[in-house]
Amino acid sequence: TDTRVENADNLEDRVMDSEQLRKLKRMRLITKSVREDVSFDKQRSNGITKSNHDVQFEEFKEHLLRQLNNTLPPKNTKFPGFIMDAYDEVERILKQSVIQKESHSAILVAPRSYYKTAMINHHLALLSGKYNQQFVTIRLNGLIHTEQAAINSIATQLETQLQQLNNDKESGKDTSIEISSGSLTEVFEKILKVLDSSAINMKHAETHAFSSSRAGKVSVIFIFDEIDTFAGPVRQTLLYNLFDMVEHARVPVCILGCTTKLNILEFLEKRVRSRFSQRIIVVPQAKSLKEFTCAFKTLLKVEMDNAAAFNWNKKIDALLDNDR
Repeated sequence: TDTRVENADNLEDRVMDSEQLRKLKRMRLITKSVREDVSFDKQRSNGITKSNHDVQFEEFKEHLLRQLNNTLPPKNTKFPGFIMDAYDEVERILKQSVIQKESHSAILVAPRSYYKTAMINHHLALLSGKYNQQFVTIRLNGLIHTEQAAINSIATQLETQLQQLNNDKESGKDTSIEISSGSLTEVFEKILKVLDSSAINMKHAETHAFSSSRAGKVSVIFIFDEIDTFAGPVRQTLLYNLFDMVEHARVPVCILGCTTKLNILEFLEKRVRSRFSQRIIVVPQAKSLKEFTCAFKTLLKVEMDNAAAFNWNKKIDALLDNDR
């Protein structure tokens, strides 16, 4: 009897232990689930915050890189203060060529990647907003074009842009090939004829007197990168004909060359130099630490409503305001 009672007590204890064990397991599962839910919510919350910071940082980084590469919209583009003399001179030449229909030629001299082409592109972008139908731009690069390739490129670019200005979609033939065929002198005669026959596509250009006058013509802007490569020891026929166009063409022609050579005039033949305006624009460099610091701050500070940009500008100010 005693053995039976003892066995019954042991069985009851085991049952109670198993029930308690189940309850403990259930409590552990519930606690684990709650912890996992809390942890998930916390991670999700942190993920959203991090995502917002990432988006703001990416926007700031893209803006800063575009600012440093001068690819922002023209009104937002920044240039260092110490190059403003050259900046204003380029602006004056282009405005006189596009608006006042004058012919000009000039060569910009500065080290590589030193705002030469950037200044020209900036002012052309500003002018295109208001005078888009009044000029065409021909771009040549001495590292890419030989003299004959440059002539073909001039004809192709000119024909394409004049068709766009005049909305000439009807002609299916490749007239640029006709323009670029023949000797160099013949090609330039054809180019002059095409330019002379092209008037500004404006409402008040309908009168014959306006379209036949110089004021009614489309200005042609030539941009030469590495212009010194066209001034080699061989006959400089391309430069001679282009500079001659500036003096004698009935259409307004502007030639802006870019080079790194300070003695560029020594490379030009006498006949070419006589037709060049002798206008050399040397892009200045920073002459003092103050000028350099000011330019550094101008180019690196980012003007946008962004937390990353605010922190960045704060660090730039702290860095430059530290006299040590």
